[in-house]
Amino acid sequence: MKFIVAIAALLMALPVNGAHAQQPMRCDVGPVHRAFGGTPWLVYSCEDGKSLAVITEAGNIAAPFYFILAWREDGYRIAGEGTAMRMPPLPPAAISKR
Repeated sequence: MKFIVAIAALLMALPVNGAHAQQPMRCDVGPVHRAFGGTPWLVYSCEDGKSLAVITEAGNIAAPFYFILAWREDGYRIAGEGTAMRMPPLPPAAISKR
């Protein structure tokens, strides 16, 4: 689990829109156990007090997967990665009607 948080911290150091690379950020406060879409997730707070790392918990059918909500001056950036063979279905409320 700490390995995934370390990878997430490295991803947050990637340049955004051609900007210079930032120093890696630690996201090691937590975890808080939460359910999103009926599946278990671990939520870690990052040292900037604004960014979050969200990682699949044991038993989550999306595992292994993580995503980062990284705060930037112009708003949040969302990035994620995983190798799960199957993702959980979206609840009907999450599907936009056109």
